[in-house]
Amino acid sequence: MQHERIVRLLQARLGVSREVAEDACGLAWLQLLRVQPRRDRIIGWLYTVAKHEAFALLARARREVAAEDVLVVATVSDLDEFVDAREALELIGQLKPQQRLVLLLRAEGHSYRSICELTGRTYTWVNRHISEGRQALRALLDGR
Repeated sequence: MQHERIVRLLQARLGVSREVAEDACGLAWLQLLRVQPRRDRIIGWLYTVAKHEAFALLARARREVAAEDVLVVATVSDLDEFVDAREALELIGQLKPQQRLVLLLRAEGHSYRSICELTGRTYTWVNRHISEGRQALRALLDGR
């Protein structure tokens, strides 16, 4: 029962897939068995550990190269265009997960309303994270 509650919280608050939330929650339960924190705050502790595990899983997935990506590299005729795209993806990868999610959805052509529906978030939340993400991305570009 608590497992499902934490999975739903991760999905809702972080905007991650069910699979990522399940994996993160499972890893948190393993940490619980290993660490055995104070018994009066287990659910909060589990959620916090699961949240950090989700971030770690997302970061690890970002670093992995899919077979499709390798095929795309082989078909790109303009190397400069590929390098620019690669640098942009690396910069986006440095953003907070919420910012990265909404900016990538926006880059795919989704409207603000569509992003609201996909993430289950309010228009204000989406707008704020897109604005903050763009601002953070500009700061990263200026810092290069």
